[in-house]
Amino acid sequence: MHVLHLPHPLINETIESYLSRILIGNCYTSNSDLNILFELDEKIHVTIKSSQKEILRKRLDSPFTVGLWRDEDKGKWCLSNEYLRKFLFSSHYTKVCPQCLSENLYYRCVWRCLGYTTCHIHDCIMQNQCLCGRKIVCLSPELGTCKCGLELKNLPRTIIKQPKVNHNVFFQMMYNKRLIQGSHPDNYVSSFLYREYVELLFRLVNIDYQNNYQISLLTAHHPNDEVLRLSLERVFSYISNSNKQLSELLIILDKSIFSDELIRLKEELTLDCFSSVRDEIDMYLNEKNSKKQLHKSIFLNKITQLISIASSNFRESE
Repeated sequence: MHVLHLPHPLINETIESYLSRILIGNCYTSNSDLNILFELDEKIHVTIKSSQKEILRKRLDSPFTVGLWRDEDKGKWCLSNEYLRKFLFSSHYTKVCPQCLSENLYYRCVWRCLGYTTCHIHDCIMQNQCLCGRKIVCLSPELGTCKCGLELKNLPRTIIKQPKVNHNVFFQMMYNKRLIQGSHPDNYVSSFLYREYVELLFRLVNIDYQNNYQISLLTAHHPNDEVLRLSLERVFSYISNSNKQLSELLIILDKSIFSDELIRLKEELTLDCFSSVRDEIDMYLNEKNSKKQLHKSIFLNKITQLISIASSNFRESE
C-alpha cells in the first residue's frame, strides 16, 4: 500500500507550488494525477475553484489555503474585484527570484502579482522566462526546473539599486501588514490597510504606464516590466510622501489623450474616503479646461453629443 506523502506548506507558498511538491513527493509525473488524488472534477487551473479548495482544506491538516494576502478576506476581495484580479495576478505563468529559489525551492504568492518586478528581499529583478524562452508555469511536477532542463535557480541575477521609497516597500507592507516606520499619519500609505487605497494605487499606476507605453496594463499581453517598475515607484513615491501634493502627480500622469482616464477615475471613486482625491482631480481638470488644454476627452464629447441631440430635436420640431 502506497502511503501518500503530504509535505508541510511553506510560508507564503502558492497553492500551485504546494500541489507541485505533492506531485514530486509522490513521484507523480503529470498534473492530471492530482485530479485522481483529490477526486477533483476538473483540471486544476491557476486559481483553484472554491469547491476544490474545500476538498484540499479537508484533506490537509494545515490551513494552507488561507488567502493570497495571508488572510482569507483579502484573498477573496482581490479575486472578486474584477479590476484587481486583472491587474494583480498573472495568468498560469509566474515570475521567480533565482536567489529565493536557491535558498528554498518553492514559488511565493507575491511573485504572481503583475506589479511585482523586483524581489523585495534581494533587490533582484524577477525572471519571467527561462534562457530557452519558455515561460515559467505555476503548476508542474518539475518545480523549479524548465522543460529544457535548466534549474531556474541558475537564471541570471540582476541586482538593481532600490530607492528608499519604492513599490517593493508597498508589497512588503501589504504582505506583512506592517506600515513603513516613520510614515506620516496623513499620507495615503497609512491608509493602505484599507482595500480601496490599494485599488487607487494600481489605477494611478495603470494611467502612468499608459502614458509611457501607450497601452493599458489590463490589455497588454506582455507588459514591459521595466516601465511598470518605474511607474510603480513613481506613483508610490508621491502617495507615500506627505510633502507631495496629489496635483503634482496628476500633472505627471496626464497627457491630453489621458484626460479621459482621469475623468473616469473620478467618476468611479464614489466612496466618501475618496472625496479629497475627487476634489483634486476636479481642480486639476477645471484648471486645464480653463486654459483650453482639455482636448479629446469624454468630457467634451459628452457636451458635443448633447448639442447634437438638441440640434436634431430642434430640426424635427421644425
